[in-house]
Amino acid sequence: MSSEYSTEEEERERLGKVLESEPLPLWRLFREASLSGGACRDIVEKHVMWKLNGTDLKFLYGVNKETRALVKRSTRAGALKKKFNIGEMSSISTLEVAWENRSLWAWRWDERSFCSQVALTNKLELLKWAREKKKCKWDPRTICAAVCQGNLEMVKYCIVNKCPISMLECADAAENGHLECLKYLHEDAKAPWDEYTAIWAAAKGHLHILEYLVERKFDKYGVCACAFAAEIGHFDCLKYLHETAKAPWDSASVQGAHWNNHTECLQYLLDNNCPLPPGWRYEDGTLNTS
Repeated sequence: MSSEYSTEEEERERLGKVLESEPLPLWRLFREASLSGGACRDIVEKHVMWKLNGTDLKFLYGVNKETRALVKRSTRAGALKKKFNIGEMSSISTLEVAWENRSLWAWRWDERSFCSQVALTNKLELLKWAREKKKCKWDPRTICAAVCQGNLEMVKYCIVNKCPISMLECADAAENGHLECLKYLHEDAKAPWDEYTAIWAAAKGHLHILEYLVERKFDKYGVCACAFAAEIGHFDCLKYLHETAKAPWDSASVQGAHWNNHTECLQYLLDNNCPLPPGWRYEDGTLNTS
């Protein structure tokens, strides 16, 4: 009488035939990991799957039923995404998939959105592919993406190829502390800047950016630069803004430093006669806020 269950020997024979049907060693490893698990699955998960970002994991999941089963059983199953993230794509072949499926893009997306997301890959060759091969249109979001990552070569490519710019690029460079990008934008590209360049530098504690602004005779300071430095506790930036940059301040600086318990900033503001909020008094070394 035949049994409906396979013996261990029959199962090993079946697995052997399945594995022998695929000659590529790497794919055999994936198949064995999916079919028999054990050490092979541990190797694939540790040395392959944990090195993949969410988008690459989604590509792996979509290969066939073996990889789908492998991903589902792995500790990375929770990282599987419903949609691709173009900013995570690392090759032209994966970007081609996104480009050829433009009909599936969100309704608010267009070529300019795609180009800015390609810039987020931080790979200049991929941006060149989008612009030169696909003739993709762009807008200031593309150069902003390059600036935020500090990718000077990509920023230069955008400027040389006349990517539209706005008031945001210098502020983005200041916020992220990318001095070389800021220098290039201001000195070579003649990109505009405004008070937000100083505000973001102060808010993020980038003293070297504030020093550069003084060096270039920046004169667009508003009271918000000191207010953010005080509120977040960047004492060195607050002191530099007041003493060297001669930036203005108001009661918001005192209020922010007090509410966030930045005692060094607060004492400096009080010692240097920063305006107090309405109803507050500083007498005999004591701050009364009632």
